[in-house]
Amino acid sequence: MQAYGTIPIGYPAATQNRRYRRPLDQALHWNGYQGEKFRTHEQVDFYESTLRPFAMYRDEETLDGWEDRTAKLSDWDAAFTSATPNPSGELQPEADFTEPRVVGQATKRRSKNQGDPHVCPRSHRIQGCRPAGPAG
Repeated sequence: MQAYGTIPIGYPAATQNRRYRRPLDQALHWNGYQGEKFRTHEQVDFYESTLRPFAMYRDEETLDGWEDRTAKLSDWDAAFTSATPNPSGELQPEADFTEPRVVGQATKRRSKNQGDPHVCPRSHRIQGCRPAGPAG
């Protein structure tokens, strides 16, 4: 017998209706690619390492409703709330984002298990590995 998928049954423990989403005006390109809507590698690193834990669990689709937005975003406020995250429009060369490149609150948990050969990253399920996180 082999499992091909899972089907969740029941009601979610928490509502998932409203979560942060990148503003549509930052993602929508008209009549060609617009470089000023490109997020730089530093912005992606900041989001993954620092901002994501705060963005995921708030019932706000935009950052405008955050009372502590200035404290959380600091220098990146305009990049995450305006229509142009990259005003210069300058593109960067391809980068490897398969592993965290910057250590922050969100990436510290992942690095705790480094060196343990029996722990696999969430994106790679290998037979014989156990998922990263508390043993249980």
